[in-house]
Amino acid sequence: MFYRPTDRSRSHHPVDHRHDERRAHHPDLTKLRGWKAMQAEADLAEWASSGQLKVIEDIVDGLESAPSALIGLLGGKNRGKRMVRVAADG
Repeated sequence: MFYRPTDRSRSHHPVDHRHDERRAHHPDLTKLRGWKAMQAEADLAEWASSGQLKVIEDIVDGLESAPSALIGLLGGKNRGKRMVRVAADG
């Protein structure tokens, strides 16, 4: 690796010319990551349906409460998934 200070596109990051050679010998990592994400999603869904994983919902009532609910969400004042209920369940 070496630095090419004249190459502004990389903003002085090290350049590794062996990258292309290594990539040619490795499997497609995006497919592997996609498979792991699908497996993780399936595991989480199973745990939630069996009760091993508790889904926490933070429900705020009324559309007039939406602005303060958003501010609280951005400020980290919620636990779990924050939702605004605009009508009664039914």
